[in-house]
This record gives sequence, structure tokens and C-alpha cells, in this order.
Amino acid sequence: MLDLLHALLIGTMCYQFIFMLLQWYVFRRKDYLYYITYMGCTLLFLVIRIDANSPFLPFHISGMAEEYLDQPLIIFAFWMYIRFGYHFLNLKENQPGIYKATLRLEWIFMAYIVIKCIIIPLGLSPQISSSIYLAVTVLITGLAGPLMYKLLRQRNLLNNFLVVGSVCVTLGGLSGSVYAFCTGQLGEKNMAVYVGLELAILIELLLLNTGLVIKNKHIQQEIIDTQQELIGQLRQTDILRTNLSSMQSKLSADLHDNIGAGLSSISIYSEIARQKLELQPASAAQVLRMIGTTAAEVIGEMKDTIWFIQPMNSTFGQMIDRLRQYAEPLCVEKEIKLLMIADEQAAMETLTLVQNKNIFLILKEGINNALKHADANAISLHIGIVASLMQIKITDNGKGMGSQTDRPDGNGLKNIQKRISDINGTLTIKSDMGQGTEILIKVPVSEI
Repeated sequence: MLDLLHALLIGTMCYQFIFMLLQWYVFRRKDYLYYITYMGCTLLFLVIRIDANSPFLPFHISGMAEEYLDQPLIIFAFWMYIRFGYHFLNLKENQPGIYKATLRLEWIFMAYIVIKCIIIPLGLSPQISSSIYLAVTVLITGLAGPLMYKLLRQRNLLNNFLVVGSVCVTLGGLSGSVYAFCTGQLGEKNMAVYVGLELAILIELLLLNTGLVIKNKHIQQEIIDTQQELIGQLRQTDILRTNLSSMQSKLSADLHDNIGAGLSSISIYSEIARQKLELQPASAAQVLRMIGTTAAEVIGEMKDTIWFIQPMNSTFGQMIDRLRQYAEPLCVEKEIKLLMIADEQAAMETLTLVQNKNIFLILKEGINNALKHADANAISLHIGIVASLMQIKITDNGKGMGSQTDRPDGNGLKNIQKRISDINGTLTIKSDMGQGTEILIKVPVSEI
């Protein structure tokens, strides 16, 4: 019966050793190397023990060589299994506390191996040597127990398979020493002592292969998730590229329509001024003033364009500062009180280039309308977030616009309405004669 168990175990372990070697060759995972080392050392240990009881090898290992390939070898194998475990479960990232405790536990393995190899030439009796081995095994089991319990409490299927396999190997190895101690066979090379370890290794192999299936499934899912994330990023990049192309087209159109038209006007006015300069100097001076006004407008539009295409100028707070620089000198000149406020949350909202341009020009147009037409002595601008809506309110205490038919239908309001439509916003104007004007713009926060 024991011979059948030995044959089954050796055959299974050889198959597992080759299988894991192929797995390592394909995936090049460090944890597989540790398991291959564990399996190879354990296989060598058991083959030597079996051969000592029932010789079948063409050569026989004895003396100190046999001692070195006995307890030090199996403890080294268990150490490699511990290393395999914390790499396989990725404890360094997932459970750093358990990982550090495991590193401390490794010192006991290393200390025992070194000390045992040093004292073997001293010729300790098998009973004393086996007693020391039993004590060290009990110590390691006692220290590893709480760590295994913590891993089991994580209720992670992969953790559970590996921990149960570790428990089987630990108890299987310990059971032989305890059995030998209780029966007075410590130090004897009786294969019955290793039956528990052999059965435990068979169970561990079954659990490990199940764990490998689960691990590979997790890896495949991670690959799928990564691919989906990359696909999403590529789609987002494509959308951004399309949006950027659209922005570039709109900026080009704006530069052509506004600045190009302004420069064309300057060219025409310059020719008219040249023709009138000698015969009608007064009329020429008026044309030159028109050139100066148009040039100032073109320069202002150029400065605005340069400002809102710069990436660092992309929040409402920065927009308020820019509008204040523009509007304050005009309000001071007309003795109008100006108040601009942005709520803290609203001030931090980041805008795309198109949103930045449209909202900036909407606010600038609204302030210009109040300055030119309202006859007000106070203008206020408030930006805040209410019920998932970005609300922008421009108010003045001027003369108001009266009924709907009294309201101007010039390019200013048309431009505002067009730009609001471009950012999926809404426009509401409240105005009564003598009651001032309120322009309320609402844009969904999801659009910003």
C-alpha cells in the first residue's frame, strides 16, 4: 500500500514539476520559480527517504550528504513555498502588514538552515537533531497560524485555496514528527513517519492547480478590463481629437470673421483717409479716429483669443479676473460700481477651450450691453452652482427694456443666444422699464 502511495506521489510530483516549469517558461513569473524550487526540493527529499527504506536508485546517498539532504532540505523547500505564496497572492501590495510579518518569519527558516548545516559535522545524535527539528517546526507553525487566519478572514477564494494547501503541507510535515515523538521513533528513518506529509502534498497539488485556474481567470479578466479601458481611452482621444478639430475650425472662422473684417475696415478707412487728407483734413481726421477705434477693437479681440486658448486660463475664477481687468477701467470712466463674484466651487470648475471662449464672450457682451445701453450706476456678475446647474447672472440697476417689442434685437443679444446654444445652455432676460435688467444663463454642470 505504501509503495502504491509512493509511486502515485512521485509520479504526480514529477508531472507537477514539469508542468510548472513549462508555465514559468511561458509566463516568466517569479512566483512559479519559487514553486518549482519547492517542488524539486520536496521531490528530492522524498526520493532519498524512500530509497533509504526501499532502495531503487542506481546509487545510494549516505553519511553527511544524507544529513544535508534531510531536514535542511525540507525546511528550505517550505521556505520556498512561503515565498511562492506571498508572491502568488501579491501580499506586498494587497496585504502589506501580513507581507512584512512573513518576511520576519523567513529569518527563522534561514537561521535553522544555516545552524543545522554548521552542526551536522559535529555529529549530533538523530534523537537530538529530530527534537530540534520538531521544536522549530512547532515554532514556525505557531507563528504562521495567525497570518493564515488573517488571510482566511479576507474571504478571498484564491487566498483560501492557497492557505488551505499551506495548512495541509504544514500539518502533514508536523504530523510525522509528532507521531515519531509520541511513538519513540524520533531520529529513525521510518517511511511511516512521512505518510502524512505525502498525503498532504497530494491534497496541496489539487488545491494549487485549482488556485492556478482561478489566478489565470483573474489575469484574463484584468487583461480584458485593461483592453476595455484602453478602448475607452482611444474613443475619448478620438472625441478629443474631433473636438479639437472643431475648435480649430471655429477659431479660424472667428479670426476670419471678426479680426479679418476689422483689418479689412482699417485698410478701407486708410485709403479713404489718404484721399481726404489734403482736400478735407477735418473729414480725414474723423476717418483716422475710426481707424484707431477699429484697431483697438481688433487688438482687444486678438488679446481675448490669445487668453482663452492658453491652457492655464481654464477656470471660472481665472475668467472673472480677466473680465475684471477688462471692465473695471470702463466702469471707473463712467463712474459705475462693478461687483464680480464666483462661488468657491464654481471658481474651480475647469472649462474646455470652446466653453471658455463662448462663456467669456457671453459675459463680455453682457457687460458691454449694460455699459452702453442701461444708463446704470451699478453692474454685478455672479457665478454659482445651483441644483447641478452653473448659473451666471448679470444684473444692472439701469432703465430696463420694457415690453418685448421694446427690447433691442441687435447683434449683441443674437451673439449671446448663439453662443449659449453652442454650450447647451439656456438664456432668460428679465427687464422692466425703470427696474433694471437681469440676464440669467444656465448651463448643466455635466456639460462643463
